[in-house]
Formats: sequence, C-alpha cells, structure tokens
Amino acid sequence: MALGRNTIHKLGKRIRDAYGDGSGKVDSKDLEMLQEYRLSFRDDIGEVFNILNSISKRVDKNSIVTYRIKRINSIIEKLKRFPQAGLENFIDIAGCRCITANNECVNQIVKKLRNHPKLNVSQIKD
Repeated sequence: MALGRNTIHKLGKRIRDAYGDGSGKVDSKDLEMLQEYRLSFRDDIGEVFNILNSISKRVDKNSIVTYRIKRINSIIEKLKRFPQAGLENFIDIAGCRCITANNECVNQIVKKLRNHPKLNVSQIKD
C-alpha cells in the first residue's frame, strides 16, 4: 500500500506530537506506517545504487559505492529537531554515496548521472 503525501504529513505530525505531549510514546501503528514509508524507498534506492555503481566503476575501478535508508530513530530525532518540517519533505530518507580517487572522477560521474535517462538528479553533495 503506497502512502499518500497527506498521510505521510499527518504521520509526521502525530509522531512529533507524541513527543510534544511529554509522553514520548509513538503509537505502534504509527511506527509500522513509518517503517512502511521508509521501506518504500528500497526499490528506488537499489536502482540508483546499481546505476551509480556501474557508472563509477567505469570512471574509477576502485570507487566505493554505498547506500542507506535512514533508521526509524533517526527520522524521529529529525522530526523533533525540525518542528516546522513535514516528514513528506525530508529528502534524506534514503541516499547513495560514492567515494572516488579524486575530484576529476567525481566531476565525470556527476556529469554522467545528470545525463542518465532514468535519473532526475535533484541534489548532489561532493
């Protein structure tokens, strides 16, 4: 079941409110929904990882590519730290990282990623 943007927004608000009322107890159904939401990134981040890994190995055979999906506790902590931010707007739930030998390799990989037909690159940190 895909969660809609409004549902995700309300989920983030309920989790944040659980800490605002002093109890710090998030409803188990909300934790299940949060788990479902974070895991909804799994297939997409796997595909991005495969593309990034393929490109980076052609540019620098010794490059290292990893990916991660933010842990539930990290998401909750971020909701607490940024009370005005909506969960649906968090852009760092999942991400890939590529380590290369030098900046020239990074620039080549970035150019190839930006031109890749399956990707819509919105943010790259070097």
